[in-house]
Amino acid sequence: MSGDHRDYCVGCGEPVHFGSGNYVNRVPADGGFLCGACAEPIGYNHERTGDFYCDVCAFDHEEEIGNALLDLEQVYADDITEPQTCCKCSRRCE
Repeated sequence: MSGDHRDYCVGCGEPVHFGSGNYVNRVPADGGFLCGACAEPIGYNHERTGDFYCDVCAFDHEEEIGNALLDLEQVYADDITEPQTCCKCSRRCE
């Protein structure tokens, strides 16, 4: 990487400088920025049951699992040390 460290995503190292295509969706984080992909949660942990739901199932099955907005905690790729498997669709999230 060359240039200012803030020109690159602190999560994955992709460029986030003006003209990179990632500038508009960048999010301030840790003295730099995250690209749009790193800033989006990959899934959610249910606070009461501990079950993991992928980002799609968390809201597709909201009625079955309770109020998703209150009971689910966002999980980002850099939060996990091993892949998680959705308890509804078996999708692996890394």
